[in-house]
Amino acid sequence: MQDIIDFVKNNYSKTDALRLADYLGENPDRIGEVIDFILLEEEPLSRRLAWYFSTLFDKKPHLVAPYFDKMITALDQVKMPAVQRSF
Repeated sequence: MQDIIDFVKNNYSKTDALRLADYLGENPDRIGEVIDFILLEEEPLSRRLAWYFSTLFDKKPHLVAPYFDKMITALDQVKMPAVQRSF
């Protein structure tokens, strides 16, 4: 996960969000890790990663679909508006 965190720390543009979406599309086993980190609500990384994650959903919703139950259940505990919007 540290590689994704480092990427998000150093890159913050739509182009970068698309790059990360492509990476997660090629490595769907990492999607669960990303969701878990988003749910930690560590500002600003969780907020940024949530936005990147929404780009993955826009581009490849079939990869996010298996996590819908987890995401919907987590919404009750999420306090960050940016994360709520992205989920």
